[in-house]
Amino acid sequence: MLKVIILLVLAVSALAGFPYYSQCDSRWKNDRLGTSSDTLCSAGCLVSSVAMMLAGYNVKVNGADATPQTLNTWLTANGGYAQGNLFVWGSVGKLGFSYTGRFTSVSDIKSKMNQGQICILNVNNGGHWVLATGSDANGFSVQDPGFGKQRQSNAEVYASGCFSR
Repeated sequence: MLKVIILLVLAVSALAGFPYYSQCDSRWKNDRLGTSSDTLCSAGCLVSSVAMMLAGYNVKVNGADATPQTLNTWLTANGGYAQGNLFVWGSVGKLGFSYTGRFTSVSDIKSKMNQGQICILNVNNGGHWVLATGSDANGFSVQDPGFGKQRQSNAEVYASGCFSR
């Protein structure tokens, strides 16, 4: 049964068109996040999740495909970070996405997703970010740039930031 669920989640992700990016991919894992000393590998889960969202909509960043690396470079040069590496949610407005807010209720998050919004989930007691690619009564299908998880239960979701296109 678990194999069927995993295959279904992968199929839904493929249909949604969101590529999977690991924040520790060798192409960018050592890139500094913003102007901080943190790297994409050590603290780039949110940027990697946003890059997957952008790439799923074929958004170009400075003429190149959206990846954690191209997005990080663009955010650094375009006011996408505060205090070194704190993501400025509204900064992706320049890339065609409107930040609709932070939501802490699972029902609010699912409602936003049902309205066609894309949500980045805050999990692991607020210490990690993943791209939500779908939801059901028990939780969310996700693309997790740090741990490779494909599923988060409702109870594991701390909050989210959502976007509309």
